[in-house]
Amino acid sequence: MDRDTVSTIASSVWSYPDISICLTVIRHAFFFARNHPEERTSQCFPLSSDAIQNNYPLLTTHEVELKIKGKYSAHARLITGYSSQENILYNISTQFRYAVSEDCKHRLQKVQHVVKAIKHEQNNNAGGAYDPMELSDPFNDVSLNPICLNENTAFKSLGDFLSTASGFRGTFGVDSSAQEFGHGDNMMLHYIMSKYRNSIRNGILVEMGCFAGVTSLTLGIAASLRDVDFHAFDIVDMRPPNVKRTWLPNMYHHLLDLDACLTEKCPLLEKYLPNTSFLMVDANHATRLESALHFGQMLREDAVIVVHDFPAYRTIDEWKEQMGNIGYELVDEMMRSQIFVSTLATFIRT
Repeated sequence: MDRDTVSTIASSVWSYPDISICLTVIRHAFFFARNHPEERTSQCFPLSSDAIQNNYPLLTTHEVELKIKGKYSAHARLITGYSSQENILYNISTQFRYAVSEDCKHRLQKVQHVVKAIKHEQNNNAGGAYDPMELSDPFNDVSLNPICLNENTAFKSLGDFLSTASGFRGTFGVDSSAQEFGHGDNMMLHYIMSKYRNSIRNGILVEMGCFAGVTSLTLGIAASLRDVDFHAFDIVDMRPPNVKRTWLPNMYHHLLDLDACLTEKCPLLEKYLPNTSFLMVDANHATRLESALHFGQMLREDAVIVVHDFPAYRTIDEWKEQMGNIGYELVDEMMRSQIFVSTLATFIRT
């Protein structure tokens, strides 16, 4: 809403009482949202008749820092009255996405990512378009990618670097586009395996949703150290050749439509889950709660369930209530959210 628009509209109604201009910026919800569907900032600025006649000297440019890559919208409205009594005289909106700096974009374009190439090929086969700058996680802050970091980078909190949404991630030094698992998630994972080691020690480890298989290598090594097997299930095999070469003898990858297994019998899961002591649920975000509920009932009594990208499309209260109905309790929530800045939630049977 430019000054001329405000001036034209307000000048014709300046005799109205309590004229204000209100500005709102909204970051729309994405599946890492916890108990709030969106984040917004809003402020209204009263306009007097003197301000109108003097070309709005109080109207200035307002800057808002966007910390998360995602979908935003900005709204401006001219109103009379306040709160529920307001009368909207004029309203205008625009939508935009948080962008990557040109310097960072230039650096990232020089890097060849095997996993991105696989996703590109799969998307082309499905008849879809592909944006080479759109990484596997659309909410990934690529400005924190080590390729883009330099001594002039503005200071950010440690939590920004640890989180799943950070471009500063990748176990074994792989690029963040090959692993959707933050450093905070890794710390939380090792914390869980240490704290509940007596439960995990004797059963197999299972991962639902393997992606490029980098996190699977960590789980496979953990299983090998316990002299047990590791099984990964995914609807497609997206492991690049270097990951497959690194796969250990105790690690197994199975192609399986896990969503279909929610309503159909799946012999493979019926074979392995009863002896599973550690289950990571990391497949379809939309059915993540349903998967934890359905498959969680098939596990050993002392099994630990870990949910990545928690709470997906649900709220924490929904998870607590529904998992509680089948005997599971959410634990270590303070460690997850405040200490490790992790999206890895832990459930154990009460």
